[in-house]
Amino acid sequence: MNPASSPRLRLLIVDDHQVVRMGLRLLEQDNDWLRVVGEAATAEEALRLCDLLRPDAVIMDIRLAGGSGTETCRKLKQRQPEIKVLMLTSFLSEGLIIEAIDAGADGYLLKECDAGEIVRALQTIMRGGIAMSPEISQKALRARVGPRRPEHAWVKELNVRELRILGYVAGGLTNKEIASELELSPQTVRNYLERIFLKMDVERRSAAAVLYTQAKAAGLLGSGAAPVESASDERRGRP
Repeated sequence: MNPASSPRLRLLIVDDHQVVRMGLRLLEQDNDWLRVVGEAATAEEALRLCDLLRPDAVIMDIRLAGGSGTETCRKLKQRQPEIKVLMLTSFLSEGLIIEAIDAGADGYLLKECDAGEIVRALQTIMRGGIAMSPEISQKALRARVGPRRPEHAWVKELNVRELRILGYVAGGLTNKEIASELELSPQTVRNYLERIFLKMDVERRSAAAVLYTQAKAAGLLGSGAAPVESASDERRGRP
């Protein structure tokens, strides 16, 4: 986000530990584009405050008193599809990660990450990208494809243009940014992504990004594959 051109991001913090909530509140001290509008300790309270305060984004623990964070995320997305949800948790479980992705979470970070990583993740998801640490991506990949499918059958089905677009998705670029980079219309990019997701047998950008990132790291895309692009790379003028 650009503080000079965008209104302040309205953030709701959802965690059943007061110390964690207090720590996350400190984010707004060093980031004047961000404002914490409320805190919740339970799933029920989170839903009520989201209806009342209409925040732009939510940082949520995956386990809450009175309900799970993933189910709360699913309900929030049903009520407010535009809301962004960043899961922040101590649990590195393949099952929980996949549940969060399927529930519509826009990002998934471990609580051991530093404040800078949380801020970058918020900026990424507000641009329409996904935010996921490498170790979480690896867990999600193993849960999605399993040890019996190391060949990534989808790799052979994507052409060079589709791989490049997928690389931009993995880097957190929005459809509009991808369209600008490749001199295409946003609608054309959406059409490409529909075909890409169909070939990959995924429904969400986050799942596609996980598969691409891990296939790239494993050398399955070949030396000519497009790099994983990021919005920060784009602003620096990298190809």
